[in-house]
Amino acid sequence: KDARMKVFEYWGSREPYAEYLTAPEAQSLWRRAFHGESMLAHWAPIELQRALDKPGEPRSKGPVADVTTVNSVIKNCVWSPRARGVLEPHLGHCGEFLPLNCSEAAWVLFNVTRIIDALDVSKSKLVYSKSEPSKVMAFDEMVFKPEALADEIIFRIPQRGSSDVFVTDTFVRLVEAHGLVGFHLKPVWSDEATPGG
Repeated sequence: KDARMKVFEYWGSREPYAEYLTAPEAQSLWRRAFHGESMLAHWAPIELQRALDKPGEPRSKGPVADVTTVNSVIKNCVWSPRARGVLEPHLGHCGEFLPLNCSEAAWVLFNVTRIIDALDVSKSKLVYSKSEPSKVMAFDEMVFKPEALADEIIFRIPQRGSSDVFVTDTFVRLVEAHGLVGFHLKPVWSDEATPGG
């Protein structure tokens, strides 16, 4: 049995599944609004339309999966009703579901509000802004604190404005066990030192 703890970065949907767009007036909100705060009280459902096939945009083609990417923003969690049914019982303290309007499929947005200080900054390799030395721009190497992740499934971290979304192997096992299609989850860390592996 593989007892190692693993963390994956949430990267939306894989090729070649369908991708969607919002109306132009919602693009700024979609790109900038989600940093861990609740949006439920003031949320108005955003309209989604299937991205049209264009040269160089292969992800706009293809069948509809259990996850999609909207406006090419990979960190916003847009899921099918089937994915919601599988995942929702396990996500109670992690965020909120926000309705979307789409004539083609009943997509829903899961806004991750769980922020945990799980990154071991002393062991990670971070890229800082030259103009703002305390501002993290990117992660060259990520090391997480296993004790901070013991019961976690999906979360944000305070670095990079809490914009990135991460999941643990618990999330990945649910996706795989139920055959949810299209999730792109990028491995970023594994606890190689967990005893009894």
